[in-house]
Parts: sequence; C-alpha cells; structure tokens
Amino acid sequence: MESQVGDVYSEEALRRDLKTLWKTCYFTDIQVKTESGAQGGAIIQFEMTERQRQPAANLIEGIEFGGLSGVTQDAMKTTISNKVGDICDELALRRDLNALWNTNRFDDVWVKTEAGPHGGTILRFVVIERQ
Repeated sequence: MESQVGDVYSEEALRRDLKTLWKTCYFTDIQVKTESGAQGGAIIQFEMTERQRQPAANLIEGIEFGGLSGVTQDAMKTTISNKVGDICDELALRRDLNALWNTNRFDDVWVKTEAGPHGGTILRFVVIERQ
C-alpha cells in the first residue's frame, strides 16, 4: 500500500490502496472506513474478509500467451494482475481479459485453463493481434 501514517489525506491515494488490495485476490470483501482523528487528521480503516484457502488445484502454476508476435510474453505479463502462485478465480481472470483488451493491441482475447504438472492451474491467454 502506498499510504502511510502521517501522509496528507488523499482520495486518489485511498483508491490506489484499495485497488492494490483487490489485486491480491486474497479478500472477498474490502470496506474502507474513515473517521476524524486528533488535530484535524483522519483515521482510515480497511476492514477485509479473507478468502477461504483453496486447494492447490486453484493455484496458478504458470501463465502463457499464444498468438503474440509484436510483443513479448514478459511484456504481456506486466499487463495482467494474476501472477504465478495466486489463487485462480473467475473475477480476476475477467479483470485480466479486460486489461489485455484495453491495450487496443488485439482483435480478440480469451483464456484457457489447464491442469498443471504439480496439480495447479496453467493460464493460457490466446490473442489475435490487430493488423
């Protein structure tokens, strides 16, 4: 998280911190509560409901891209929020598909999930690059 004790209150920084927490995919609910603090300051509380631990089958074991020619796999991995070791869930996959689509590099984007060699999940993003 970006915000620290003693920082000037900023709605924009608070939104970035909330987005950072959501991207971890560790929580099913996050609420932000603010109240007046001493000397005109603000007290910010994040109340989170932790996601239930999932079996190893839901852990992301690998991330691959098919159909790339004008950009590297590593560059595309920086566009998505899912990382190896994260819990694979539908909402996070939808966010990643939207992030890839919003690059305006592709005519089509989809994802396939496959069983990995260690019992986890391999994400295979397939793209059709724009001409």
